[in-house]
Amino acid sequence: MTAHSAAVRRLAIPVLVAAALALSSCGMFDGLFESVPEDPPRSSNASDVVGNYARARRTRPNVHAWQAARETLTFMRLRTSDYYGGVLATDWFRPKASPNERLRVTVAIMAADLVPDTVRVSVIKQRRSRGNWQDVAVSAATVAAIHSQIFKRAQVLKAQSVR
Repeated sequence: MTAHSAAVRRLAIPVLVAAALALSSCGMFDGLFESVPEDPPRSSNASDVVGNYARARRTRPNVHAWQAARETLTFMRLRTSDYYGGVLATDWFRPKASPNERLRVTVAIMAADLVPDTVRVSVIKQRRSRGNWQDVAVSAATVAAIHSQIFKRAQVLKAQSVR
């Protein structure tokens, strides 16, 4: 390899990159690639824990609500446990009584105050049909029962810490 061919090879990549940038800015490739549509905006209801995750990151969660959520969900394996973000998410759980159903629970502790709005619960339920898992509706009573159990336990933990 001569010195001249080595110099040409060293300059080849930067020259090609510069040429590609110049061609792309002149509009030559306009319309060649389809634009990717943006994700639709998420709703902001209480069950949309993922959509409220950014807000949860700005404040520290209530320590009693956090502990209560961990205790309430001990029978399920945790997938995510982020105290500073205030989010607990379980892995799929299959009740022994109904092996063709599975649940995933996500709890977000949204504030440092211990009020009912502090705890947000989201439950995903799936049922196996013909070998495929399909989402099914979760009753509001199920979500309310988990929320209530966490909140009541948090109140007990707070009362015990004051003594």
